[in-house]
Amino acid sequence: MKTLVEVVNRRKIGYAAMKRRLEAIWDRFSGIDVIDLGNDFYIVKFLAQDDPDHALLDGP
Repeated sequence: MKTLVEVVNRRKIGYAAMKRRLEAIWDRFSGIDVIDLGNDFYIVKFLAQDDPDHALLDGP
């Protein structure tokens, strides 16, 4: 798995703010791409194969 879906349900946050926030939280990973699906859904694509597992299991 190389992709996670990020759901924001507490408050509205724009794409640019979400991307900056995720890049800051996950700066130790090889890199991410954030895709806005609308309705506060985002896809986070990791550049390295193992990074999604680390994000899920080890947290930010």
